[in-house]
Amino acid sequence: MFSSNNVILGLLNFMGLLIVVSQQNVVTLVNKKNYVEHVNIMNCKPGKKEIRLRTGASIVFYYNETEKINSMTKNEDLFCHYELELARVSRKKYGFHVYIEEMYLSGQKGACVDYIQFARDKGFITTHSSQKFCGFRSNISQISGASKQIKDGGPRMYVEKEDGEMDVYFQIFKNSKTTQPRYLKMTVTVFKKHCDWADESYKPCSHSSYCIRKDFFCDGRVNCAFPYGNVGGTDEVNCNLEAGDEGSSTNHIFNIIIVVLVSGVVLCGSIFCVCLCRNEMIERKAVVQSPQSRNLGIELNENTNQRNNTRNSRPSHRNDIRNSRPNQRNDTRNLRPNPTESQPVPPDDPPSYENAIEENPGLLSLRIVPIGTPSCTESILEIQRQPLTGTEGPS
Repeated sequence: MFSSNNVILGLLNFMGLLIVVSQQNVVTLVNKKNYVEHVNIMNCKPGKKEIRLRTGASIVFYYNETEKINSMTKNEDLFCHYELELARVSRKKYGFHVYIEEMYLSGQKGACVDYIQFARDKGFITTHSSQKFCGFRSNISQISGASKQIKDGGPRMYVEKEDGEMDVYFQIFKNSKTTQPRYLKMTVTVFKKHCDWADESYKPCSHSSYCIRKDFFCDGRVNCAFPYGNVGGTDEVNCNLEAGDEGSSTNHIFNIIIVVLVSGVVLCGSIFCVCLCRNEMIERKAVVQSPQSRNLGIELNENTNQRNNTRNSRPSHRNDIRNSRPNQRNDTRNLRPNPTESQPVPPDDPPSYENAIEENPGLLSLRIVPIGTPSCTESILEIQRQPLTGTEGPS
C-alpha cells in the first residue's frame, strides 16, 4: 500500500517534471535586439512550443521540402503547434497579423490534406478556430510600386485582435500526393491597435487604424495587408517613390547645410568689416583730438574759408558779366536801323568852289588854304617874313 505522503511526493515530482519539460519548449524573443525572427518548421518537434514576442516584432515561418534537413526523411508526418504570446500588459493594445506570402500545400479549400490553422483558447479549451489554409499561393510581385492582385486559391491574411495569444498549427503528411515540392512562407507581425501620427516608432497602415513599426515599411516583407490580403501589402506600395522622396529629402538637407554655411561666411565677413570700420573711426577720432591736429585743422579751416570766399566772389563777377551781355546785345540791336521807320533824306551835293568863295569872301584873307601856286616873289617874301614872326632873334 502506498502512503498518502508518497502519493503527494509523486504528484509533486510529476508536476515538476511537466514544468521542466514545458520550459524547454518555450522560446523567448523578447530580449533580442532584432525585431524580425525566422523559424524553420522542418526542425519542428512534437508538442506545443511557446514563442514570446516583443511588441512590434515579426516572425517568419518557412518550409521547403527540397531542403536536405527535413524531419520527414524519417518517414514521419509533420505536426507542429506554436503558441505566440505577448506580455500581459500589452495584450489589450496589440494583436497578430498573419500574411501568407507564398504556399503550396496539398488539398483545396474545404478538403485540405496539408494545412495551416489558427486558434484561440482559454486554458485547455479552444474557443475559436480559423479555416484551414491550403492549396497554392503565388508570390505577389511589386510592379512599379503598385501591388498586383492575383486570385489563385483563396485568402492569404488572418488577423487576431481579440487576444494577446494565438495558436498556430502546421500539418504536412509525408505520403501526400503532390505534383511538385511543397513550400511555405508566412509572416506574423505584432501590430498596434491604435497609434498617433506623432508616434516615433509606429506608422498607420493604409485603409486601417492599425499600426506597425516604421522599419517594416518597404522592407520586402508584407507586414500590413489591410483591408484585402489578395491585393498585397499596403506597406510595400510606392516604395520607389518613397526612395525618391528620401533622396530628394537628402538633397534638400544638403542644400540647407550649404545655405547655412554660406550665410555664416557672409555674416562673419560683415562682422569683420564692421569691426574694421569701427577701429578706423576710433583712430581718426584720436588723431582729430590731438593738439597738432587741432592747429592743422584751424589752418585747414582758414584755407577752406579763403577758398570759399574766392569761389563765392567768382560767381558774382561772372554774373555781372553775364548780366551786362544782354544789355550790350540790346544796345547793338537798338543801333540797327528799323526797316519799318522812315529813313532821313540825305543832304544835297556840296557847293562848288566859286559858290563857296562868293558866299564866304573872308576865306581868302585867312590864307589857310592856298588858292593856287604862289609866285616866286611871293614865295621869297613869305620866307623872309617867317623868321620875324615865328622865331626870336639873337639878343
